[in-house]
Amino acid sequence: MSDNIDILRQTALNGNPQAQFELGQMYEFGRGVPQDYQEALKYYKTAAAGGLAKAEYSIGLLFEHGRGVEANPTLASEWYQKAVDKGDTWAMNNLAMLFSYGKGVEASEDKANELYFRAANLGHFQAQ
Repeated sequence: MSDNIDILRQTALNGNPQAQFELGQMYEFGRGVPQDYQEALKYYKTAAAGGLAKAEYSIGLLFEHGRGVEANPTLASEWYQKAVDKGDTWAMNNLAMLFSYGKGVEASEDKANELYFRAANLGHFQAQ
């Protein structure tokens, strides 16, 4: 496994956003490496800078749930919005929930419903 991690790490260092995201996942969940939310966040931010929506969504999750960072629904909503702008249906669903409950954003049933509808039309099963 170590060889695979080394290859993935080198690919990430060479600027591959997907590899950066995968390393973030490994650190977030402790798969093949010690669990380390700060390392996960670092790799997610690098992948997000490379335009990867699922990295932006993952950063939003860390902030929404306070994993390795202080819980901050406002920052979570900002990261979710970046992923929403790229068409990420998971981010649409989570941002809709924040609008539903007024966490980190001003409560808006209209915005929540718009996001749920958009996610559902794109096939997101939870939004349906």
